[in-house]
Amino acid sequence: MIVSKIAWRFGAFILAAVHTLFVGLAPAAPGCPPEAVLKAKFKRDNVLVTMRRFDPRAEYTLDLIADGVPVESLPAKTNKKGRAKVQFERVRCGADRYEVSVRECGLEPARVKKRCVGGERPANDACADAVPLTVPTVVSGTTIGATVDFAPECRGVQNDSPGVWYRVVGNNREYTVSLCGGASYRTAISVYRGGCDGLVCETANASFCGDQSQVTFCALGFEPTVYWILIHSVQGEAGDFDLRLTQSQLECAAP
Repeated sequence: MIVSKIAWRFGAFILAAVHTLFVGLAPAAPGCPPEAVLKAKFKRDNVLVTMRRFDPRAEYTLDLIADGVPVESLPAKTNKKGRAKVQFERVRCGADRYEVSVRECGLEPARVKKRCVGGERPANDACADAVPLTVPTVVSGTTIGATVDFAPECRGVQNDSPGVWYRVVGNNREYTVSLCGGASYRTAISVYRGGCDGLVCETANASFCGDQSQVTFCALGFEPTVYWILIHSVQGEAGDFDLRLTQSQLECAAP
């Protein structure tokens, strides 16, 4: 009996010692030492972030902020010297101020130096500069270098990606706007009526034919009505496209 009690107490002591050892070795939450240095700069439309004198072998979260709004987050793991480099790729240009902050501490955000260079903006980057279209037609375009329009959400399709504009006048026919087979990235189409300062959703689509989009709508021509076509994406992507605009033979009526 005495031997059993001694063995039990010894075993409990060993378990307690092991528990204490592992708790002591558990990594502490990363912090930002007073000497920590955070720098960020643009390399065309990529943001390169450099971290120095942070906690060694620690995991951080970096937030890219555009005009006060967080737009993207990336993990950063420092080496044994407390250094790390992280790159935000293909940042959407257009904001007045870009910053990078470290989520785990109150370190002053790093102002991104230099300028976001996403290439020359397309001529129809803004709604007011929409390219007029006739029916039928096929035109080539690009959203590379375009800015984010933040036009009203339409049929569940968000407008948070670079986009370019076209306009067409209705003639009481069904119009079909298609990018099917004409782009190598995931596209979206949003169609509005009204004016650029008061856009009203008509229709939208982001996945009619795989990663490409297509919409069909009744284009009224009594007034006549101008329709604004925004070619964009839903994942921040940009690229070249071929837009095909066709019409039905029979007249249509608004639902």
